[in-house]
Amino acid sequence: MLALLFILMMFCNIQVGEFQNMFGIYPKLFASHNTESIYSSADLFLQNLQRLSIENMAALRYNLGVYEIRTTFTKYECDSTCLFAQTSLNIALYSGESMLLAVTNSLLSTATIAYLGAAFQYFTLQYIYGGLFLLFLPLAIVLRSVPFMRQLGGALIGIFVALYILYPLMINVDAFVAPGMAKAAQPLILYDRSDDGYDCAPGGVAAGSPLDLYAVNGAPSYVQCIQSESKFTEEGIKGGGAVFTTTSHMDDLLPSSVKITDALKVNVLIFLTAVFLPALNFVVIAVFAREISRFLGEEADISRLGQMI
Repeated sequence: MLALLFILMMFCNIQVGEFQNMFGIYPKLFASHNTESIYSSADLFLQNLQRLSIENMAALRYNLGVYEIRTTFTKYECDSTCLFAQTSLNIALYSGESMLLAVTNSLLSTATIAYLGAAFQYFTLQYIYGGLFLLFLPLAIVLRSVPFMRQLGGALIGIFVALYILYPLMINVDAFVAPGMAKAAQPLILYDRSDDGYDCAPGGVAAGSPLDLYAVNGAPSYVQCIQSESKFTEEGIKGGGAVFTTTSHMDDLLPSSVKITDALKVNVLIFLTAVFLPALNFVVIAVFAREISRFLGEEADISRLGQMI
């Protein structure tokens, strides 16, 4: 037990800035937090991942609302003889955006899953960091000493070691892997639609994005967080303060420079970071815990220890 606690204390003293000495680069997220521990850096990464997920959901929610408004907009056309011959028509100028409406709705569902995945990781880390599993360690050691409970005690110790050491370490590994995916998918543009007063550039999400990698010689942000380019805000639209009666109003809601491909790429990368990478992490943690519990659940012999060494 003392040996496990000693290893855990040594692990907690590792600083994230030491990764720069080993690899030469480290996530931009940790540029001003290079003295943080492995647990603190993992906590910082998950906090910013949740923040980025919320910004992404706000952008998709705004686009979805705009497409809903535009698809119901029609323009009345009347030629020179319509007053006499009663020949006129209504033109749905933005009817083609019904396809974008369906795609954005699917993206918003994916973004919600990504946010829940990021929140699950965060509270799991808090659960572990809070030391609740430490309460089970003495029980696990006692069970490990009982002949008929040896496997259960070994399993509990294996789970304890895997969660307390590998879980925060794998989150820090994700902080290195995610920017690599973002770099390959450039350009990445995220529009700020949250209407919460949170400045997304240059000191907000862009500066602390989990998808940005900081290089020693200075590297640009892979995610460009841009303030809303429309003349309307989400709160203004919901509050009824905006009236949309002309084509120019419709164009002002969402400029043509805002492409659905931008939202698609950012959404996919956030989903991979918040859902796919953690799935791989838990596979590694489960395998490690299984091997530790298998070793601790059996009688230790000299030949087995020699093979391991």
